[in-house]
Formats: sequence, structure tokens, C-alpha cells
Amino acid sequence: MKKTITYLILFFIHSSLIAQEKLIVGTFNIPVRAAAGYLWEDRKQPIIDFLKYYEWEIFGVQEAQYQQLVDISTLVPNFSFVGVSRDDGSKQGEHSAIVYNQQLFTLQQSGTFWLSGTDQEHANKGWDAAYPRICTWGIFKDLRKGKTFLFMNTHLDHLGEVSRMESVKLILAKAKEIGKNLPIILTGDFNFDDQSNAYNYLKQNAMLKDSYQLAKIVYEPNSTFQGWGKSFKEKSRIDHIFLSKHFRVQKYGILTSTHMGDYLSDHFPVMAEINW
Repeated sequence: MKKTITYLILFFIHSSLIAQEKLIVGTFNIPVRAAAGYLWEDRKQPIIDFLKYYEWEIFGVQEAQYQQLVDISTLVPNFSFVGVSRDDGSKQGEHSAIVYNQQLFTLQQSGTFWLSGTDQEHANKGWDAAYPRICTWGIFKDLRKGKTFLFMNTHLDHLGEVSRMESVKLILAKAKEIGKNLPIILTGDFNFDDQSNAYNYLKQNAMLKDSYQLAKIVYEPNSTFQGWGKSFKEKSRIDHIFLSKHFRVQKYGILTSTHMGDYLSDHFPVMAEINW
């Protein structure tokens, strides 16, 4: 009996330590503008319920307007966000923000830079991009583990192939500059799949690895982009979570949630359960 109790105590201690090491990260493109029947007011509560149910802890969003970020941080307990818009460096326009649970993470430093070869501090279009593009970053402390890491989130251009490649190079350079030797999590809508030159450049770089490739368990029912249900592909991942060598990946999933048959976005959210 004493041995059984001892084993149970050790089991619960071990389970507690594993829970402390686990982080739930994600990336989610959530445009405010959508086809009829997919308005933000219709999708807001289902997205809030989704975030609560899956217990997302820290994640990047793309195409989010300021009011959407306010809604999420107001309606999900303990959530806050960091990031500015790509259009004016303030609140007007699309954000590539980082949303995080303040009970689990402390924000130590943050910023946003424009993906451009000429001016990274002010709104402008870089290379052959159709729109201004940005990367938001934050240095966070994981309060459960006491470890500090760099989280970066971006949305690369949908048309400019040169822009996508050069943006990847710039993000990697900025990661070294800002993060020094910190662990790194990079999320975003990259607008490229694993067959592209930009993806291969990232793959060949030793700094970051694709969580999809590292995961022990993968749930990939279809593509990450589905165009409000009109552009499904069997395999096509343009929304990614990249990690430095400091993390292991237990699970990776493209989560095909809907609400009464309606889509939460034209992209499916992507989630990874990772461990220090």
C-alpha cells in the first residue's frame, strides 16, 4: 500500500512538472472583412470560445484590426496583446499582433519593424510587395519555468515573391539582433508552402525548424487556407510555427473548427503543443 501511494505521489509530481514545461502556441489569420455571413460580429464569440476551449496561451494573429484585438483581450480572461498596424504604426489597419496570457507570461520588451530593404521603422512597401508588411516581436518570460524567449509574428506578402524571400532573411537577421541567444518562436501567415524557395531557405538555416516536421503527433486534415470553404487543398500549409532548438514538439494541428457550418476565418488556426 505504501509503495502504491509513493508511486502515485511520484506520478502526480512528474505530471505537474510536464505541465509546467508545456506551452500552447498558435497562429490564426482572422480578417475583419469577409464574405456575407462571416462578419466579425458573427464570428467573435465562436473564436473566443475556441481560444478558451483549446487553452491557447500565446499566439500570433494576422489581418486583425485593433477592435478585434480589444475584443479578444477583453473577453478571454487574462489576455493582452502587443503590436501596431502596418498602415500607420498605430491602430488604423491590419495588425500582426501577439496575443498572450498575462498570468503565464510577462512581456519584457516589444516592437514592430516593417519588412523593407529601405525603411524598417515607418510604413512602406518593401521590394515587390503589394502592401506594407510587418513583423511584431516580444521578449517574454515564462513564469512557470522562469525562462525568457523571443516571440515573433508576421504576415508576408501574397504577391511579391522577392518580398517573401527578403522578408525571411530580414526576420532571421532581426531575430539574431533582438534575441541574441534567446529561444525563438516565429509564427505567421507566410503565404508560402513547403515547396517554395523561401521555405527551403528557412529550412536550410540552422536557427529555426518547422514545428510540423518536429511534432510527434500531426493532425493535418487539409490545407491551412480554405478561402471561406471555397479553396480546400489536401495538403498546403502557408501558416507556420517555426521554433528554435530549445523546444520539443508534442502535437501539431490544423484545427478545422466551424460554427453552425460557418467558418471562423478563411484560414484555419494552427496550433502546436511544445515543451521546453
